[in-house]
Amino acid sequence: MTQILTLSAREQARLVRERHISSRELISAHLERIAAINPVLHAAVEVQAERALEQAAAADRELAAGSPRGPLHGVPFSIKDSIEQAGSRCTAGTWGRRDAAPSTADATLVERLRNAGAIPIARTNLPDLLFAFESSNLLFGQTNNPYDVTRTCGGSSGGEAALIAACGSPLGLGSDAAGSVRLPAAFSGIAGIKPTSGRLPRTGHFPPAGGWLETLWQIGPMARRVEDLIEAM
Repeated sequence: MTQILTLSAREQARLVRERHISSRELISAHLERIAAINPVLHAAVEVQAERALEQAAAADRELAAGSPRGPLHGVPFSIKDSIEQAGSRCTAGTWGRRDAAPSTADATLVERLRNAGAIPIARTNLPDLLFAFESSNLLFGQTNNPYDVTRTCGGSSGGEAALIAACGSPLGLGSDAAGSVRLPAAFSGIAGIKPTSGRLPRTGHFPPAGGWLETLWQIGPMARRVEDLIEAM
């Protein structure tokens, strides 16, 4: 089972689709991995175990009925904690949002991945309001580099990069204006892309688009394999 965690999201989806493994088994394996690594890395700020397992069970029923949702059916993905997800608090790592109400809707890109069959499994750490090249804040503390916990994982999508690199998630969503996907991807040895600004919808991100950042920043996918960036795009 551990070897499956190292595979690409596309390959994991194929194994689920061909019934070599159930979505519930795949989600459970990732949850066990997160439980093992997160006490050291502090990459995930919210692990959605119960919800993810329920959605995995539903995915298995859909597959058995011959109704897979899409190319990522039954595969987990993670979400930077500046991107809205229905039913979860979006803090953007800032103390002022520690008591924010849970989001009422998914960000557009979260919704699209879910429509493709992917299942949210965790929300990941970042610096206060995203403005740092490390991932530390007063709410959740510091995320460490998965290869050397005495070093930084980068930022601002550092929790996302660390979790993916450590096989807690095969695929995730970060956001980038001045390197916030690309820098932590490099620090943690994974792949990431900042799409051309406006190429993908930015609705459901906090802080929202606007002002001087309007032409600079974009939500983008992160993964261990380039093929998963292609799939996500």
